[in-house]
Amino acid sequence: MDQKEEKDASLTGINMLGLRNARNRFFLPSSENYFNTFKAEFVMIDTGCNTTLLPLKQGGIKQLQKEFNTNDYNWVIRGGGGVAALQSPVLNIIPKRSEASIVVKLCADVHLFETTLKGLRFHICLDDAKELIDLSSNNTFFAGRSTLVQFVTVATSILTAFPGISFGQRREHALLGQQLIQGTLIQTGDLTIIAKDNKHVTEVLEQTRLIQVYDICQEWVKKCFTGG
Repeated sequence: MDQKEEKDASLTGINMLGLRNARNRFFLPSSENYFNTFKAEFVMIDTGCNTTLLPLKQGGIKQLQKEFNTNDYNWVIRGGGGVAALQSPVLNIIPKRSEASIVVKLCADVHLFETTLKGLRFHICLDDAKELIDLSSNNTFFAGRSTLVQFVTVATSILTAFPGISFGQRREHALLGQQLIQGTLIQTGDLTIIAKDNKHVTEVLEQTRLIQVYDICQEWVKKCFTGG
């Protein structure tokens, strides 16, 4: 059995993997994660979140306009929800054609998990909100502009009153919620494993396999951070 066959055998029955980081959070051991053509390099498994929330880099709004143009997709701004007094808004992008969907490919270079979503949610930081307001001053190409205006007004007041406070900042990683955690979740040591179904759990928990799976994750991290 060659190295690839051994790796494939180790990952049989597994949909997804998460590796614990120094802050006790579980991240996918790969930066090759795609939502259509949109790439999310850092993805955290969040079982407390129902949906998936994606981050935007600086200049990300213009990237979205290219990848999810408003001729084919509806853009809708909504409140972020949650328990904080003021939540950052969320941009929902949904295909206009009811039969269309978003193709999701996670861990493409380690152990590909592929599925589809009916839409995407993006975290909108204060800078993104200001950019969207400016871009839509003459042509409102999304719904919910008033939500952004209210957010910017309140956020600016807070930052003026409490300079230096951490608020309305840009997210650096995606949150992978329950809608994509398909299968049976297993947490053991520094690994989170989503088995395809209950019948694979016993096999996945076999100690030798756990060591092999952990080594696969660690090998990717080592390769990623050493440039190998």
